[in-house]
Amino acid sequence: MQASDRFNINSQLEHLQAKYVGTGHADLSRFEWGVNIQRDSYASYIGHYPMLAYFAIAENESIGRERYNFMQMSSSKTLIKTLIKNPTRIRSKYQAKQLHAQFIRTQSLSHTSASIVISIYANLRLLHEALLLFHTLESPPVLAWKSVIRCFTDQSLFSRALASFVEMRASGRCPDHNVFPSVLKSCTMMTDLRLGESVHGCIVRLGMDCDLYTCNALMNMYAKLLGMNSKIGVCKVFDEMPQRKPSSDDNEKSSHFEESSGSYCVPSEPVERVMNCSEDYNGNFPLGIDSVRKVFELMPRKDVVSWNTVVAGYAQSGMHEDALSMVREMGSNELSPDAFTLSSVLPIFSEYVDVNKGKEIHGYVIRKGIDADVYIGSSLVD
Repeated sequence: MQASDRFNINSQLEHLQAKYVGTGHADLSRFEWGVNIQRDSYASYIGHYPMLAYFAIAENESIGRERYNFMQMSSSKTLIKTLIKNPTRIRSKYQAKQLHAQFIRTQSLSHTSASIVISIYANLRLLHEALLLFHTLESPPVLAWKSVIRCFTDQSLFSRALASFVEMRASGRCPDHNVFPSVLKSCTMMTDLRLGESVHGCIVRLGMDCDLYTCNALMNMYAKLLGMNSKIGVCKVFDEMPQRKPSSDDNEKSSHFEESSGSYCVPSEPVERVMNCSEDYNGNFPLGIDSVRKVFELMPRKDVVSWNTVVAGYAQSGMHEDALSMVREMGSNELSPDAFTLSSVLPIFSEYVDVNKGKEIHGYVIRKGIDADVYIGSSLVD
């Protein structure tokens, strides 16, 4: 039997190994490997080589070493491609470092592959490792910036996340829809509404105000900062936009983020526009829920999260009839309220002591099978 025949890639085993790699199910992987060993002593093996060492010690050292050497010569690229397709399969620091080492050994650590490794480190909240690799890149791609910003946000280092966003814009990189949710979350957690408005202006300038996830993050920020008596003029900013797509002049202006007194914001022009256009027709400053609803209405596509944000915003601001109206409208748009939706509106019925409507919601909860949800149960008890 030729070596090429011995190590011919078995598609079934490759599928099984791709399923188990990185999941921690070592016994299942060992079982599948053992089945193939019994069927063919030279069955193909595609997998994570720390697991291979485990198999070799437990089953057959010579076969394990032979396969390890072969994989080192011919299967490294296949291994890397398998893991890159679904990096979430890597669920430990050790596995992430092994993949990083594999990139270095095969001399394939390009900006793209380095960004993937940084993303994996960020998924595992390995900030130190992510930053070490990030700082080796001369011109980090958007994926690398996004991963670092998200990692800072996940570690509650919100000021550093915003500083990284400013640095990203200063480097000439244009954020995509994966960047702004983390930036807006940092603004929310820092309770800095003015900064959030500035980021909102940047989103509009870059034409990202039609993106579903970005708009959901925007509405979430405004809804959570309802209690702040600040001037929110984003409605006018939206209404005065002559076009939704960014021009080259807009991109140039939006790249000049500056640091001022420890607070990061977009250039003074859009901030002044926001502050100058903050009064509504009655001469009063609109509450945050108006901004939430405005963003919602301008979204070309809405999901359950979008509706839930508006419903929760109305409920938290005491606008109960509007909250219930949104739930009814949600149903007419062929979207079913979920546990979060119902947990937002159920306290309204307890406040108004409307038992009949509460029973209707209870029946809906049982029909949808979400009565086991702890928040729903607590709201029903109340």
